[in-house]
Amino acid sequence: EYASQKRELSRLSEESAAAAAAAASVGELREENACLQHDLDALVRAVKSARSTGRLEFDRGKFLALDPESVFGGTGSTVDFLSSVPSTQAGAAPAAAGGEAALAELDTQAELAASRDRVRQMKKQVEERDAKIRELTTSLKALQATAAKTESDSTAAVRCLEEKLRRSAHDVSQN
Repeated sequence: EYASQKRELSRLSEESAAAAAAAASVGELREENACLQHDLDALVRAVKSARSTGRLEFDRGKFLALDPESVFGGTGSTVDFLSSVPSTQAGAAPAAAGGEAALAELDTQAELAASRDRVRQMKKQVEERDAKIRELTTSLKALQATAAKTESDSTAAVRCLEEKLRRSAHDVSQN
């Protein structure tokens, strides 16, 4: 009986240790989640600020779990916002000096993208038309071959009929 109670106590002790380890793991995950949420909020604030100033400024102390260089790719404490944001998303961002030039550049890039899209569509139309021309050329060659065969057959039939007509005329004149 003493041995079974000792085993039960040992089992409960192991379960308690496992539960404590799991609780510590959950606590660590919650802490990491809170740090990541803090960093996400800091990033949102930095982006909002960048939209109004045209520069992405961040303070190294603002991030708890993330390394700013891994996020922004910069080595300083300020990153030029227009060069760090893809051109399709930076359209409304620049409001500071040089913003008009940046907007003009973005408009030009949009026009260029639209022109490239139009060229791509036109190339596709040309390819489709070329395919249709090849198809029609093949059909035309087949029809020409059929017409040549039909003409040859018709010529042979006309010669045969002319010969029969001559014979008939010859037979009638002899009778």
